[in-house]
Amino acid sequence: RMLFNDIKDPWMQIAALSAASLQPELLLAEVIGRFDAANAAFAAMTERLSEMIAATESIEKIRVLIVRTIEKGQRRDFSWEAPVMEGIAAGIGRNDSITLKGLQAELPMLIKAGFDHPDKAVRSACYHLITVIGLHKGSLLDGAVNKAIAIASDTTKAEDRRAEALRFVKLDPSKKHIPLLEAAAEPGSLPELQIEALKAFDKIPGTAVSEFVLNRWSFMTPEVREVALSTFMEDTARMNLLMGAVEKGDIQKTAIGWPRTMRLMSHGDENIRNRARLLFTQDDEKEVIKSYQEALRLKGDTGRGKAVFVQYCIACHQKRGELGIHYGPDLGSVRNWLPKDIMANILSPNLSIAAGFDLWELETKSGEKVQGILSSESSSAVTLLVGPGTSRTYNRQNIKTLKALNASAMTEGFAEKINQQQMADLISFLKE
Repeated sequence: RMLFNDIKDPWMQIAALSAASLQPELLLAEVIGRFDAANAAFAAMTERLSEMIAATESIEKIRVLIVRTIEKGQRRDFSWEAPVMEGIAAGIGRNDSITLKGLQAELPMLIKAGFDHPDKAVRSACYHLITVIGLHKGSLLDGAVNKAIAIASDTTKAEDRRAEALRFVKLDPSKKHIPLLEAAAEPGSLPELQIEALKAFDKIPGTAVSEFVLNRWSFMTPEVREVALSTFMEDTARMNLLMGAVEKGDIQKTAIGWPRTMRLMSHGDENIRNRARLLFTQDDEKEVIKSYQEALRLKGDTGRGKAVFVQYCIACHQKRGELGIHYGPDLGSVRNWLPKDIMANILSPNLSIAAGFDLWELETKSGEKVQGILSSESSSAVTLLVGPGTSRTYNRQNIKTLKALNASAMTEGFAEKINQQQMADLISFLKE
């Protein structure tokens, strides 16, 4: 009774799970009986108890829990099933008293639920459990993959269901699936479908996925690009292709992200490590307009610098959330930059484009072309910031192409607007 009165309190959950008299199966049944889908604490408790059972109980009890969870019967509320399945997936790997082969008999049921269960979260949890148990080569794997291919290839199916089906293709990383995955990953598809296709494509040995990504990079939206970049990180040949694209300017350095940059720079392969360190730490001083070198030696005045900022920058930028319009990057983020780097990026906006602020060109099926910053995207629409404070939303069905221009929305020519002293003042203000 105390547990259910304060189930939202994580310490109460820990106390209940640590009790010497705890009987996990009985408490799980009680939690499921009272399950409140609107209260996340019930899902958390259900998952913890299921994990505990899977980690400590016999193979027979785990089987019973799987079967009782997946066999729907007449019930309509599936909200507790996904936490149970996720808990089992998390726990069985730690159970030294069982072998995962002992759960092979449950795979047909799990595969069926992974495709056909009416609840998306349960389908996902069943797939997760399948990957933990292991679906090995044979008729069962072939059947699952063939069904996945049939669903993923059927353009009359909902794209989210096609995307889910592609997860099963990951279990058979064969080159014969490349045409299917390339078609699904084309930028014209919904992001969810592209993402799952790229994840499956990533599992296929070789550089085919890298070549595909590089050929379509300009058309990939930020959400898809993040997954696409991850496909380069498990293979040295792919890493070299990625760094080659950065060196040529096909992919911006800033798009790689700090975690991936550090991973490349600390890689175990000496050639990868040295190439990455040269690429990502090279001095950008050569990019600074020579005539403005004097600005780096002048003493700046923050008061005058603020006036320069107000006159030339507030139409598109803010400084730490104040003084202007949020269109371009917040310039408070450059406070710890070196003065030469601040100046280089002011004078050459395309030198380093902040992630999420590159310029995109959208063309509609009617022939309209518009450029702007990609503000948001969903399965049905794309919104572009076409200017400070001005946005336009386009239905995906009406979009012909959406392409990154690898350019900043900020135009060049700032050197013609301010002199060296004003540059020194502006840098002083930005570093304040």
